[in-house]
Amino acid sequence: MALLVLIMSAAAGCSHPPPPESLVELRRIAGSPAMDEGREAAPDLVAEAQRSLQRAEASLAARDQARARWMAALGTIQARIAVALARQQAAESRIARSSQSLTEVEEDINRYRSQREDALRELERLEELRGGGGEEGDEEGDGGTSSQPDPAR
Repeated sequence: MALLVLIMSAAAGCSHPPPPESLVELRRIAGSPAMDEGREAAPDLVAEAQRSLQRAEASLAARDQARARWMAALGTIQARIAVALARQQAAESRIARSSQSLTEVEEDINRYRSQREDALRELERLEELRGGGGEEGDEEGDGGTSSQPDPAR
């Protein structure tokens, strides 16, 4: 029985403790597609995060839980900042494209307003040439003041 306890104690002593949550999180982020985006936006920061991951893994292997946890937390922060910078750059790019589109739409609106004003002036001119354009007694432009009965009444 004493031998069994000794074997169980030795086996328990050889088992590795589970990785800290911060290390699990850093591994997840490091393997995500977002990290590729971060690599483009902040390559130095991603390299630091990778070094922190390696140090955390080495500390875990050396059974230094506190250092593994600390290095993983540091690496997680570095990786998250790199991803955030990449997302910020992408958002700024979308804003720039949207601003350009908005400028183009505003230019179109101004051009159409000018064309509308030109068309209204031309319409007024044509009505004047036609003979008064909208004076009382004119069948089309009398505004309902003609002497003819309204069929809707």
